Amino acid sequence: MKSLEWFIAWRYLVSRERKALVSLITFISMTGVAVGVAALITVIGVMDGADELLFGKVAELYPHLRVVNLEGPREEFDPEVIRKLKALPGVTHVQPVMQKQAFIIAGQGRDQNRQSFVQLLGMDRLDQNTIYSIMTYEHGDSVTLGEDEILLGLPLAVNIGAMINDRVTLVSTAPVRTAIGPQMRFLKFTMKDGFRTDFYEFDANTAFISTEMMRKLFPTEPGYDYLHVKLKDPFQADRLAARLHLPGYRISTWSQENGAFFSALKLEKLALFVILLLIIFVAALNIIGTLILMVNDKTREIGILKAIGASRRTIWKIFLLDGVMIGILGTGAGVAVGLLLCFSIPYIPLDLPASVYNFSRLPVEVQPVTVLLIVCSSMVICTLAALFPAIQAARLHPVEALRYE
Repeated sequence: MKSLEWFIAWRYLVSRERKALVSLITFISMTGVAVGVAALITVIGVMDGADELLFGKVAELYPHLRVVNLEGPREEFDPEVIRKLKALPGVTHVQPVMQKQAFIIAGQGRDQNRQSFVQLLGMDRLDQNTIYSIMTYEHGDSVTLGEDEILLGLPLAVNIGAMINDRVTLVSTAPVRTAIGPQMRFLKFTMKDGFRTDFYEFDANTAFISTEMMRKLFPTEPGYDYLHVKLKDPFQADRLAARLHLPGYRISTWSQENGAFFSALKLEKLALFVILLLIIFVAALNIIGTLILMVNDKTREIGILKAIGASRRTIWKIFLLDGVMIGILGTGAGVAVGLLLCFSIPYIPLDLPASVYNFSRLPVEVQPVTVLLIVCSSMVICTLAALFPAIQAARLHPVEALRYE
């Protein structure tokens, strides 16, 4: 009986004898399901791509574990603490870092009108083997910073109008006590090179100078601010932090420091999923209308089937399968269109403001689990939409169905 139910359901769905209105509504139902599924796959693919890109950049640029001495900056960290950190499984780098806030000014004389706050990091050498391994430099694969040299993020350099070999002025945010009172410290630097990581927030707010120049610019806070710990697997950071016991030190992980940002991304993705799922719900209402019209159109055939022995369950399955087939055809078309759009997006010339999104091109990441979830959601909605018309068809009495025939 199973093959008979599928055969009849398919014949009802594709029959050329059906009324034009029923055929049109069926096509609209399938199209609605396809549009909803395609929109979900495309939008969630872009959101997953953004998550993947931003997670990757944050995990590469910020400490996986940040170990801070509670007493303030230190000229040297306890060797025993460094030994314990290096002994942890999966640790690749443990490096003391100087990090300060300063004010940067570009230009000379009357041209000193391009200025910005900047996050200063004290590093003598940067290359692919250091903690900032994903940076791309304008000239060469590494940079060694001399006494009065500075390395600027390219967006920061553009914002203040600085170019390579230009002179810039750094103003410390920690005043120095003098005979005439607290004074801000000014030091001039030459822009040696520019860097980019393709993470706008970091590139537009960060500069590197040597550790010696950091001490000169901040003589009241000359020590290292924290230990930058890098892991092979950043997602092990929380587990390792829970195992560490370092009295006198505060330990934070990259996920804790950026938790609000990524929580907002997850909430936004969930909201978009629910909103776009409403498109499929609208299409499901059309499926209900299609099947109700189909039941009215096939009342005579239903009566004949029941008269020759078809059970209520058989009639119910026939019209339920019609709804399922509409869902399969619509969902299949939507998956094909959605995947095509996802694979086409990287080739579409869209220039996004990096200052807003932290990237200038739409990233796309198609995850099979996400596609499967969308397909299952669509099929569940389409199947539930077919239940009411199928039950109504199963309740038809053969005598009532054939009364006027």
